[in-house]
Amino acid sequence: MSTELSVSYNMPSTDTEPPASDDQGSIQFASASSSPEQYDVIQTDVSTSRRSFLPPLLKELLPWMAKAVKEVSLQHDIRLLKGQKVGMVDTILQNEYDVTAIRGWYAFAAATFTLKFGDLPSSELPSPEENDTLANLIRIGTGTDESSSGFDELAPGPVRLLDICSRTVSVALYLDEEAWRNTRRSQREEALRTFNLFATACDIDLVVAPTLEEFLRDRHPTWCDQHLTQNNNTQNHEPPGSSSNQHEVDRQAVYNRLRSLSPGGGRLQLLGAVPLKKGNALNSVI
Repeated sequence: MSTELSVSYNMPSTDTEPPASDDQGSIQFASASSSPEQYDVIQTDVSTSRRSFLPPLLKELLPWMAKAVKEVSLQHDIRLLKGQKVGMVDTILQNEYDVTAIRGWYAFAAATFTLKFGDLPSSELPSPEENDTLANLIRIGTGTDESSSGFDELAPGPVRLLDICSRTVSVALYLDEEAWRNTRRSQREEALRTFNLFATACDIDLVVAPTLEEFLRDRHPTWCDQHLTQNNNTQNHEPPGSSSNQHEVDRQAVYNRLRSLSPGGGRLQLLGAVPLKKGNALNSVI
C-alpha cells in the first residue's frame, strides 16, 4: 500500500467576483477511467485517516479559500486586495459570513494568508514547517494544529470559505482500496463523514475500482443511499441495447396476427404458448 499522497490541481481564475454562490456541492462514485482534465484538484492514495488525507487536500484547496477572502474584501474592505493590510476582512468573515472556526482565529489566518500568499500556486507556498499560519490552516480538524481542533471546526472554517467562493471546486479523490478494506468500520465512517461535509461546498468524485465500490455499498449502504448524488461508474449501467423497451409487445402487430388466424382454434393455441406477463399484454389487445 502506498503511503504517499499525490495531489495536483488547476489554479482558480484570478478574476475577483462577488461572493455568494448558491451552487451546492455533490459527491458520487466515479470510475478510474475518468478524465483528470475535468478536475480542479486530484488526490491519489487516499486512505481513511483524516490526519493523512486532509492536510494535503486543504493545501491544494487554499487558492479557492483565498479567492473567497478576496471576494469578501472586494465587497467590504479593498485594502487587503491592494496588499496593504487585513483591515476588517477577518471580522467581516466572522460576523457576516459565519467563518467562526477556532473562535474566529481561522478567519484571521485565512485573511493573513491571502494577504501574503494569495496569488501563489500551492507549489510555491512555504512548507507548513516554515510557516505556522499555513500549518494551522491545513491541519485544522485533525487534532495536530495548535488548538488541537477536531471535526466540528471544519464546517465553520475551510468548508465555509469554500462555500463562500463564487466557484465550486471539482475534486477527485482516488481511494486506496487496500487501505479502505483493511481498516475499522468506524474509521471508514469518519472518512466518509468528512467527504460528505466537503461535498456541501465542492463537487467530489470518489474514484474507485468496481470492487471497492461494491465493498463500500455493501458495508455502508445507509451512507450511500443518503449522500451519493449519482453514480458515474459503469458497473451498474445497462449495456447497449438492454433498454426495457426492447421487450415491449407491439400490440398492433399481435392484433393483426390474431385476426389472420382461422376461427375456432388458432387464437387460443397462440395465447396458450405465451408466458403469463406477455399474455396479460396480449389480452388487452384482443
